[in-house]
Amino acid sequence: MNQKGRVMIGTRRRFAAAIIVLLVSSSAAAADLTLRGRIASQDKGQGIAELNVKLIPSQPKPAWVKVTSTANDGTYRFQDVPPGTYTLEVYRGATQLHSTTVTVDESGVKDVHIQDIQVAP
Repeated sequence: MNQKGRVMIGTRRRFAAAIIVLLVSSSAAAADLTLRGRIASQDKGQGIAELNVKLIPSQPKPAWVKVTSTANDGTYRFQDVPPGTYTLEVYRGATQLHSTTVTVDESGVKDVHIQDIQVAP
Protein backbone atom coordinates (compact mmCIF):
# COMPACT_ATOMS: atom_id res chain seq x y z
CA MET A 1 0.00 0.00 0.00
CA ASN A 2 1.35 3.40 -0.86
CA GLN A 3 1.62 6.45 1.41
CA LYS A 4 -1.54 8.05 -0.04
CA GLY A 5 -3.59 4.92 0.71
CA ARG A 6 -2.35 4.80 4.31
CA VAL A 7 -3.23 8.47 4.83
CA MET A 8 -6.76 7.91 3.45
CA ILE A 9 -7.38 4.92 5.75
CA GLY A 10 -6.07 6.84 8.79
CA THR A 11 -8.21 9.85 7.90
CA ARG A 12 -11.33 7.70 7.54
CA ARG A 13 -10.74 6.07 10.92
CA ARG A 14 -10.26 9.43 12.64
CA PHE A 15 -13.37 10.78 10.93
CA ALA A 16 -15.44 7.76 12.01
CA ALA A 17 -14.14 8.08 15.59
CA ALA A 18 -15.02 11.80 15.63
CA ILE A 19 -18.56 11.06 14.42
CA ILE A 20 -19.04 8.44 17.16
CA VAL A 21 -17.81 10.85 19.85
CA LEU A 22 -20.16 13.57 18.59
CA LEU A 23 -23.16 11.23 18.55
CA VAL A 24 -22.49 9.93 22.06
CA SER A 25 -21.85 13.39 23.54
CA SER A 26 -24.87 14.98 21.88
CA SER A 27 -27.19 12.21 23.07
CA ALA A 28 -25.81 12.57 26.61
CA ALA A 29 -26.27 16.35 26.54
CA ALA A 30 -29.83 15.98 25.26
CA ALA A 31 -30.69 13.39 27.92
CA ASP A 32 -33.56 14.25 30.18
CA LEU A 33 -32.89 14.34 33.89
CA THR A 34 -34.44 13.22 37.16
CA LEU A 35 -35.93 15.51 39.80
CA ARG A 36 -36.61 13.82 43.12
CA GLY A 37 -37.08 14.68 46.75
CA ARG A 38 -38.85 14.08 50.01
CA ILE A 39 -41.70 16.01 51.60
CA ALA A 40 -41.79 15.97 55.38
CA SER A 41 -43.92 17.45 58.14
CA GLN A 42 -42.74 20.55 59.94
CA ASP A 43 -43.35 19.24 63.45
CA LYS A 44 -41.92 15.70 63.35
CA GLY A 45 -39.91 15.62 60.12
CA GLN A 46 -41.71 12.46 59.04
CA GLY A 47 -42.36 11.86 55.35
CA ILE A 48 -45.93 12.57 54.24
CA ALA A 49 -47.62 10.02 51.99
CA GLU A 50 -50.28 10.59 49.33
CA LEU A 51 -49.51 14.22 48.51
CA ASN A 52 -49.82 15.32 44.89
CA VAL A 53 -46.70 16.97 43.49
CA LYS A 54 -46.93 19.01 40.27
CA LEU A 55 -44.01 20.08 38.10
CA ILE A 56 -44.93 23.01 35.84
CA PRO A 57 -42.54 24.53 33.28
CA SER A 58 -42.00 28.26 33.83
CA GLN A 59 -43.12 29.38 30.40
CA PRO A 60 -45.99 31.66 29.48
CA LYS A 61 -47.87 28.64 28.10
CA PRO A 62 -46.59 25.37 29.56
CA ALA A 63 -46.49 22.57 27.03
CA TRP A 64 -47.03 19.96 29.75
CA VAL A 65 -47.46 19.45 33.48
CA LYS A 66 -46.12 16.39 35.28
CA VAL A 67 -47.95 15.06 38.34
CA THR A 68 -46.92 12.37 40.79
CA SER A 69 -47.79 11.31 44.34
CA THR A 70 -45.55 10.90 47.34
CA ALA A 71 -44.77 7.38 48.54
CA ASN A 72 -45.30 6.20 52.14
CA ASP A 73 -41.96 7.75 53.17
CA GLY A 74 -42.76 11.10 51.52
CA THR A 75 -40.49 10.62 48.53
CA TYR A 76 -41.39 11.59 44.98
CA ARG A 77 -39.66 11.38 41.59
CA PHE A 78 -40.04 12.94 38.16
CA GLN A 79 -38.07 11.34 35.35
CA ASP A 80 -37.37 12.61 31.85
CA VAL A 81 -37.28 16.26 32.91
CA PRO A 82 -35.65 18.57 30.36
CA PRO A 83 -33.27 21.22 31.74
CA GLY A 84 -35.10 24.43 32.64
CA THR A 85 -36.92 26.37 35.35
CA TYR A 86 -40.07 24.95 36.92
CA THR A 87 -42.65 25.60 39.60
CA LEU A 88 -42.96 22.67 42.01
CA GLU A 89 -46.33 22.61 43.79
CA VAL A 90 -47.50 20.31 46.58
CA TYR A 91 -51.20 19.55 47.17
CA ARG A 92 -53.35 17.52 49.50
CA GLY A 93 -56.53 17.12 47.50
CA ALA A 94 -57.35 20.56 46.08
CA THR A 95 -55.46 22.45 48.82
CA GLN A 96 -52.07 23.81 47.85
CA LEU A 97 -49.57 23.31 50.70
CA HIS A 98 -46.35 24.57 49.13
CA SER A 99 -44.91 26.14 45.99
CA THR A 100 -41.28 26.75 45.03
CA THR A 101 -39.20 27.51 41.96
CA VAL A 102 -36.73 24.82 40.87
CA THR A 103 -33.99 24.99 38.24
CA VAL A 104 -32.93 21.74 36.65
CA ASP A 105 -29.55 21.93 34.94
CA GLU A 106 -27.62 19.35 32.97
CA SER A 107 -25.71 17.98 35.97
CA GLY A 108 -27.81 14.83 36.37
CA VAL A 109 -30.18 14.30 39.30
CA LYS A 110 -31.74 17.26 41.12
CA ASP A 111 -32.83 16.75 44.74
CA VAL A 112 -35.54 19.01 46.18
CA HIS A 113 -36.49 18.26 49.77
CA ILE A 114 -39.33 20.17 51.43
CA GLN A 115 -39.27 20.09 55.21
CA ASP A 116 -41.89 22.61 56.31
CA ILE A 117 -45.27 21.18 55.34
CA GLN A 118 -48.10 21.68 57.81
CA VAL A 119 -50.88 19.17 57.32
CA ALA A 120 -54.04 19.23 59.38
CA PRO A 121 -54.99 15.81 60.78
